Order: sequence, then structure tokens, then C-alpha cells
Amino acid sequence: MLFKGFRLETVNYDLLGGYVNSYILETEKTVYIIDANVGSAEKEFARALESFPVREKPVVLLCTHGHWDHVGLAGWLKERYGAKILAPEGSARFMQDPGSQLTALYDRFAKDRPFSRDISELYFREFAYPAAPDGPVKDGDVFTDKDFSLKVVATPGHWGDCVSFFEENSRVVFCGDAVQGEGLDGNAPFYINAEAYLASLYRIRSLAPMSLLGGHMSVAGPQSCMQFIGLSEKNYYETDRYLGGCDLQSGAAVIAEDYCRRFGYSYGIHAVSVIFAHMAKKERSDAQCP
Repeated sequence: MLFKGFRLETVNYDLLGGYVNSYILETEKTVYIIDANVGSAEKEFARALESFPVREKPVVLLCTHGHWDHVGLAGWLKERYGAKILAPEGSARFMQDPGSQLTALYDRFAKDRPFSRDISELYFREFAYPAAPDGPVKDGDVFTDKDFSLKVVATPGHWGDCVSFFEENSRVVFCGDAVQGEGLDGNAPFYINAEAYLASLYRIRSLAPMSLLGGHMSVAGPQSCMQFIGLSEKNYYETDRYLGGCDLQSGAAVIAEDYCRRFGYSYGIHAVSVIFAHMAKKERSDAQCP
């Protein structure tokens, strides 16, 4: 796909029936890769990169966040193509220490549920090439070339330190997991800070994107960008309303089971995390009331 100032190719890998997306952009002087997918996508990535001048131009890997399904091939891209790895500062520890990420992701929300044991084999297979970032990306950073301007936009909420990348000339937003309007393969949205997640949706909306390219969802064109963002907002407010009628003393994991039945989601850490996020938001709101 050609845009003014860059050529774009998407790497889609089907992991357990749901796509994981990475994006390769070639500008006049540089090959940028946005997110490093999972370990099993190695052949697809290598095949896609054959059409890019990765020996003649520097390769830069830009990570939206440090979760395993977005950085699984980071070390491979560095070893094989000399990629410079740039990621949000808070992702550095996760990207080089798979064990710490496994604990934080799968034991954080429901310690009595063996999420980490259930997923550990898949996780360590797909988080195949841990790597330390070479430097940070932060809100307001801009990567420029002829007719190309890629701006870093902080969009936390899904995790504590997430960014999106906004190509200002073509109005393309690479949003990682900041927008989850389609849901994720039957799962609930996944975010750990409800207020930050909603604020990030508003911020992405304010960019008036013409294309919205996410970590898992279908590519959204001009007509569907606002629909995807709107669906994410709808999920947020539905969860808030649902939680208003719950006995919060029963805990996030128990509430999440009913939440999944009510909304047709698969039970798992996505549902537990979003319930936990909204419970924490309510607690903060209650604490501020006189």
C-alpha cells in the first residue's frame, strides 16, 4: 500500500484464531517496523521484509508497548536486520525479562486463577526473542523524512506505558492496543486503567484519523475509524453501568464470570482486568467524594 512519503505492508499472523498485526513502513531513508509480533510469525516477517531494502537502509523497530505479542520477535529483528529498538520507557524491563511479564500479566488480576500456568507454554514459545530497547519513545517525539512525519502520541490505559504512532501527512494512526472496538477474538477489551483508557480514546479521536491500524483489529479506513473508537467507548460505558449493579465485595474474578455471561465474552484475564480497572476507578472516585 502506497501513501505519500511511505510504503506500507502489514504482517498478519493468525494466533489461535485471532490476528496479531505488525506494520512495515519504508520511507526515503529508513525502514520502520511498528511492533514485532510473536515468535511463530518469523517466516511471515522474513518473507515480507524481502521486498524492503533492509540491507541498504537502517531498520528501526518502534514498539507501541512491551506486551509479549507485540515484541516477540524484537531480538530477532535486531540480530538479523540490525534493527534499532525503541519502546516506551516502562516497557524496557518486560521486553528483556519474560518471567516478570508473565507474572505481571497473568497473576496480577486473579491470583487464585492459574492463568500463568495455563498460558505459560504458549507464552514462552511466542515471546521467542527478548531484547532490551536501545532507547525510549515518548510523547511528542517525531520521526521525519521526505513527506513523512511520524509522531509519538501517549495513549496509556491498556497498560501503563503505551504509545500510538501518528503519520501526520496521511493521518494514519498505528494504535497498538489502545483501541479495541471490535473486541479481541471473543474476549473483553483489556485495560488496566479505565480513566486513562478512555482519555486515550478521546485523544485518538481528536487526531481525526483517516486510517486506524491496530495490534489485532481489522484495518479501519476513513468510514470505520470513528466506528471502532465509538465501539471501544461503548464497551467502556457499558462496563461502568454493569458494575453499578454488582456486589463489589465478591471480587473482580467472580464479577468477571457474570460479566462474560452477560456480554458474551470468553472468561479470562481480559475480563478480569477490565472489571478490576473499573472497580479501582470507582474506589478512586468514592475516595474523592466528601
